[in-house]
Amino acid sequence: MMRRMKEDYAKSKALNEKLQADLDTLRGITSSEAGSRTRGATGRNTPLSDEGHDSIRSQLVESQRSLQRLTTDRNELKRQLEALQRDLEQSREDLVIAQNEGSEREVQIEELEAKIEHLERSLILARNGPDETVVERLTNENATLRREKDALSHRVHILLDDQGGYGEDRRVSGISQRESQASTENGMTQFDSFEDWQQRINSRASTTRESDYEPSTPHLQHTRARPGA
Repeated sequence: MMRRMKEDYAKSKALNEKLQADLDTLRGITSSEAGSRTRGATGRNTPLSDEGHDSIRSQLVESQRSLQRLTTDRNELKRQLEALQRDLEQSREDLVIAQNEGSEREVQIEELEAKIEHLERSLILARNGPDETVVERLTNENATLRREKDALSHRVHILLDDQGGYGEDRRVSGISQRESQASTENGMTQFDSFEDWQQRINSRASTTRESDYEPSTPHLQHTRARPGA
């Protein structure tokens, strides 16, 4: 577009110069011819006719108008070109800013991903932590119950041995014999109940979480108190 306007401007300028030269030439030739033709008759030069002057003047005015329009168009195109250059420069600056913001967003995304991974690991540890605590506590309770079972079994055997030795050394009356048998049967019943209770505890420890596990404290105290009564 600018190139075409420049070409039109150059053509109009050349045409204007040509018309001006033609006008000057025409004026010179006309004056000389008129002078040579009329000098002998009248003794003075005859001026160029008004009709010829008007024609050349109108052509010159039209050429000047065309030149002015082309100059105006050229200035407008130049202004638009400068505006486009400013827009292009602004677009480049915006692109640089967008790239910087994109880089910052990528860094933030990486940081958030790292935080998410850390939180996931912490959540896994938090979920497994109570389970491990329950297992450890149940293991310790099982060990304690085994020791109590062994102690109770030992006491039952001692009781049976004492009853057997007492029967050999001394004559036992019917009442004392019944009491001894009742005490022995009571100890064996407690031992069987303790084994059943321990089996239930072991089965529950493998399937029950901490929120569902509630140890039977009164029953355990009662069981512990009975053999020593």
